Formats: sequence, structure tokens, C-alpha cells
Amino acid sequence: MSKAVFITGAARGIGAAIARRFAAEGYYLGLVDLDAEGVARLAADLGANRCFHAALDVTDFAAYERVLGDFTEAAGGRLDVLVNNAGIAKFGAFETIAPAFHGKTIDVNLKGVVNGFHAALPHLKKTPGATVVSLCSASALYGTPGLAVYSATKFAVRALTEALAQEFAPFGIKVTDIMPGFVATDMVHGQSAAAGAAVKKMGGIDHRPEDIADLAYRAVTGDKVHWPGNATVRFGLRLAGLFPGLMRRMMRPMAQMH
Repeated sequence: MSKAVFITGAARGIGAAIARRFAAEGYYLGLVDLDAEGVARLAADLGANRCFHAALDVTDFAAYERVLGDFTEAAGGRLDVLVNNAGIAKFGAFETIAPAFHGKTIDVNLKGVVNGFHAALPHLKKTPGATVVSLCSASALYGTPGLAVYSATKFAVRALTEALAQEFAPFGIKVTDIMPGFVATDMVHGQSAAAGAAVKKMGGIDHRPEDIADLAYRAVTGDKVHWPGNATVRFGLRLAGLFPGLMRRMMRPMAQMH
């Protein structure tokens, strides 16, 4: 049986690009998203015989367990890779975003990842050399104005990655994350004009979805805990720890969201 990868938020953007990248490597694909029609279309495009697809709300643990169980059964009992990709973001000053959306951001970006780790662990333990790759962010380097709650969730994903990389190591499970800058997806392009201006001030779009898909595959085959998206993020990862005051000054353009 082929190796098997389960990808959340797979209907479009980064998730779909990751699916295509792993398909090129011969993986059996688990494609899940709130958008059931979107993952069905992607599965048809990539080949129905090599894909499992289903609707999934990652914040619903019972549903996550059920769908992941169905996938591993279809995959011959394997779960070689879990990709925690599902996420949401809204650019804007903290006070301009409704508390309900802040709560939803925490639920999807953090609770969804925690649910993924919990639901996947029994299956990962049964698959030699299994890996978890979580979509983190350059905003996990230093709290990002205009993305305050999103940034906080990505800090949490970074912490989970670091902690569980150690906890899961005795099981032979690798835990890693990838830390891109701004990616050319609907999540970024669909934001407000003010947000677009702030992104431009911070250097603009850094990556295509295909770049992040390549990075995700490298994270599975490599041996690092954090995978910065480019040299700028790699530099920021060092800078945030050594010179937080300088990092704070560099983030100020993002504060101009009103």
C-alpha cells in the first residue's frame, strides 16, 4: 500500500497545492475541508482511486476521529503524514474585529490542530516513520499588529510543535512545522485595502502555494523542527530571540490598519 497523507483545509490554496505535491510522490491522499464540493473536485482531478475525501470541521473532535478513522481504513491502516493546514485569518486592528471572529480563529487555528494531534496519534503510532507537519507562520516569530489573534494562534502552534516533537519522539513520530511569510492565496488577496497596504510595507507576497507545498514535503523528508519559508523568515527566527526591540520596530508598519 502507498504511503498515506491526511491534509486538512485541502480544497484550495496551500492545502490543494500540498495535495498535488504529495500526489506527485505517490501518496494516497486524504482530502478534507468544510468545502465538501471543493475536495471532491480535487479528488476527481487527482484520481478517485488514489484519494479519500470528506467534509470535516476540524473543531469537532468526534467528527475528526470518525473521518480520520475512515481514511486510515481506506489507506490500509496507514497514516504516514498528518498535515495540519486548515486555518483562517482576518487582517485588521484588534478592536475592529468582532470577538466572535477572534474566537473562531482560535478554534480553527489552535483547537483544530490540537484535535488533529489527538485524533491522529493512535494511527501515527502504528505507522513507522510517521510525521506531523503543521502550518505555522512567520507571525509566530513576534506578535504581529493587524494579525494579533492569528499571530497568537501561530505562536501556540509553534509551542505545540516544540513540545510534541519531544513527547512523540519515543514513539518514532516526527513533529515539525513550516513558517511561511505571506502566501498568494485567497486568505491574503481577499483582505481589505488597508491590509494590502500593510502587507506591501512588510515586503509583500513572499510565496506561491506551490512553494509551501514543496516546503511541507521537505519537512517530512528532513530532520528540522521549524522550517522557515525563506531567508527573511529564517533571519527573523534568529532576530526575534536575540533582538526583540529591533523586531518590534520592524513590525510597526503592520500596525497601520485603521
